Amino acid sequence: MAVNRKSVLLLGAGAFALMLASAGKKGKKKDKTPSQDPKKAQEEEDEEIKKDLGKKSDEEKFDDILESLIEVEGRARPGVLYQVRPGDSILEISRLALYGTRDPSAIQDPRQRSAIMDYAVRIECSPWNQSLYGKPLNELRTGGHIAMDRQFTTLGISFDPVYSDNLERILEMQAPTADEGRHLPLIWLPFIDMERLDNEGVVTLEGMNWPDTEEGRGHSMIDPPAEILKLGYESVATDQPGCNF
Repeated sequence: MAVNRKSVLLLGAGAFALMLASAGKKGKKKDKTPSQDPKKAQEEEDEEIKKDLGKKSDEEKFDDILESLIEVEGRARPGVLYQVRPGDSILEISRLALYGTRDPSAIQDPRQRSAIMDYAVRIECSPWNQSLYGKPLNELRTGGHIAMDRQFTTLGISFDPVYSDNLERILEMQAPTADEGRHLPLIWLPFIDMERLDNEGVVTLEGMNWPDTEEGRGHSMIDPPAEILKLGYESVATDQPGCNF
């Protein structure tokens, strides 16, 4: 994925500033420690500069995360933020993420068809998705929402182009919003246990948690990782997600 041009400029400026700061640090240390062994002092200063240059800025770390998390070219797969495209449906995205095809006739195995429906429900039941894009099922006009949703959820994801550009906002390290606009939603595709899907045809998030953080234990992969959640979001849904399973 190509990184946003503004981010590239920020990263370039940040790296340049870091080099200047490191160079300044080097000169100051010489002035403060004239009595030290020059060779030893130089080695210590060089090591300090290497450490500083080896540290990534917050923007660089965030871009590394986005590199693997954002999918804008239509290749849906579990564990990414997927930019919905015109004409997409929830089942089509689910089929593509699990089995790599948009063609419904390509999937004839009943077990695979069931998995596609189960995964579609998990997409709709992601609290992050529901908080930004959730609407009562009877208000949804697009997206191919399925009847079995009604067994699990009272809210489905709206696929209407009525939202702000949340892809751009996240690239700029801004909180996504449910504000009105002319863009399609940027949805999270939950990271499921792919081994169980392959071996048993089962769609499950059991045991699928993000790594622990300094703030606490890692949360379920039904939502994006902590780095995305920390951006916050402006919600249109209720405090409680509409799913029950």
